[in-house]
Amino acid sequence: MNFPKFSNDLYGAEISPAKATMEALQAGNKMGLIQAASELGFKGNGQEEGTHPDAVPAEFLVNERQMIVRAFYGADAADHLPLQELETFALQVVVK
Repeated sequence: MNFPKFSNDLYGAEISPAKATMEALQAGNKMGLIQAASELGFKGNGQEEGTHPDAVPAEFLVNERQMIVRAFYGADAADHLPLQELETFALQVVVK
């Protein structure tokens, strides 16, 4: 399936230098997660190739009809949908 290239304007994703700082990550209690990832061998600065360094995560669950059924906008640079929510959604799509 080919999806269109992501557009910050189209989906309301946010470029926010204030939410991408170490201070924002500390305020969001994310430093423990960063430390755990480092101890597991993850390296780098967390920025995906081709992304803006101040991008705040925006994640979407899309059903089989290509409809967005859940839009999640992160509160900071390390805020993502809970894994359990992704797993539950994926199982619902597979079962149908």
